[in-house]
Amino acid sequence: MSVNVSIIIPAHNASTMLNVPIESLLGQTYPHWEAIIVDDGSTDATTTVATQYAQQEPRIRTISQVQQGVSAARNAGVQLAQYDWLLFLDADDWIAPEYLERMTAIVAANETVDVACCGWVRVAPDGSLLEAKFPPTSSDLFPILTQYCPFAMHACLVKHAAFKAAGGFDAQLATCEDWDLWQRIARQGKHFVGIPEVLAFYQMRLGSLSRNASQFLSDGLSVLKQGGTSDARVHQPCSKYANGLPSKTFNNHAFYFTSWTAGLLIGVGKDARNLLQHLDGTAPGLMPQQVAEAFLESVLLPTCCPVGQWWQLWPQVQTSLQQFLSALERSSQTSDLAKRVLVIMERFILEHPQTPLPLQIGGTYGLSIDVFEPFDDLIFPVVAEQLTIERLHGKVVADHQYFGMVTLPVYNNCVSQVVLKDQIAAQFWWEILGCCFTATTYQSNDDHSDIGWLTLLRDIWNRPNAPNARFYQPSLPDRFARTIRAENDTVTVEVSESLPNVIVDGLVLRVVLTVGELRLVNWPLQ
Repeated sequence: MSVNVSIIIPAHNASTMLNVPIESLLGQTYPHWEAIIVDDGSTDATTTVATQYAQQEPRIRTISQVQQGVSAARNAGVQLAQYDWLLFLDADDWIAPEYLERMTAIVAANETVDVACCGWVRVAPDGSLLEAKFPPTSSDLFPILTQYCPFAMHACLVKHAAFKAAGGFDAQLATCEDWDLWQRIARQGKHFVGIPEVLAFYQMRLGSLSRNASQFLSDGLSVLKQGGTSDARVHQPCSKYANGLPSKTFNNHAFYFTSWTAGLLIGVGKDARNLLQHLDGTAPGLMPQQVAEAFLESVLLPTCCPVGQWWQLWPQVQTSLQQFLSALERSSQTSDLAKRVLVIMERFILEHPQTPLPLQIGGTYGLSIDVFEPFDDLIFPVVAEQLTIERLHGKVVADHQYFGMVTLPVYNNCVSQVVLKDQIAAQFWWEILGCCFTATTYQSNDDHSDIGWLTLLRDIWNRPNAPNARFYQPSLPDRFARTIRAENDTVTVEVSESLPNVIVDGLVLRVVLTVGELRLVNWPLQ
């Protein structure tokens, strides 16, 4: 039995873009669908364009209404829907040709599914794809939906009956109406399923998200708050969610959401501090990592920049970002929040493969360090106080092979080569050995993770053909070993030389291990 889908397309003054979602429907590999285009009081040629498509394709219908807003338009379309499954597709978004085929196969295979979600991706005005997003793996999404909305609206196929039981879209919300709907559906205990495949595409518009950031924040905070209380709009909630989830972390999530929204303004050079007026109370336990992640995503969205261009955007947003973070720290009363968030962001930007090095981002200096090149003391120029370099964040490589990052404080505008070498050796000694052995010792099919330790032991003890057991079974005779007598029950052993047999007069032998002239450990044996 086939699964039939009703697609609702609200459209207001969308004559120049309405072809995008409709053409994506006409290109579907799955034929069992209908589309209802709802012209919401357009003053352009939207009705004409929609009618032309309806005349050419019998699966497409159109209706018109006085402008009431996108939620009311979607609700009106649902009233005319004939099928058991719904898809809400906005007038400038689209879906992959196999979208309906993949999604209907999932719901057909499991009768308990009420909402099927897929991966989605933002598309910049130049057609480039930004970072893909994927739905959660849990079937119970109410706990997540009390914190944030994890998917785009058209990345979901929802059962008609579940939509009606939840009460449809709330026309009182100017934004966040999809988040609010999914939260109410999840409160009913409905079953969600995720498909780890990008099938939905969200068209970005320059500055569109920043135009009504205050309204977006206000509506989003309402949805957040609703998740911690009962919801009279849901008549048959799941018993464990009838009164929402405990709201003890509401303030934290409200501050995180405000930070994300503030990024929309900061991304276009606006002062976002007024958004903090929407918040009540404090949140002294904010996690810097979560605040940083909010900004790292949202600041890019108004200008449609990919993550790899963060380094170019930084000089334009640094001042307003610092101002907002200082205000956020005072408002939340989270100690040292601003500096910790900035350090996380600076490191993230410098670690991105598309960030050119060397480069200074805030108080962090990024540098590529090749372990096979000579090391010198790193001397940084004295600059203005606000541009002082506080730390080095080095990308450690060997012959263009990336090992990882090393972070060191900058003291008196300098990082000593001794300190740098020591830190790199401490973090990446195994990787460096693997690179050296690959170039000098390994056969073409040798795997460093499998043979590396044995190779190292053979090299240290100058036993190029010794089996693994030679180094771990002391009962095996060693014809090369010399015999010495411990003086005062103590012997000094150089690890780069062959281990001796030791004659001990007492019951305890104290072994001092050295590498060169460096003492490693003082080790008592009984």
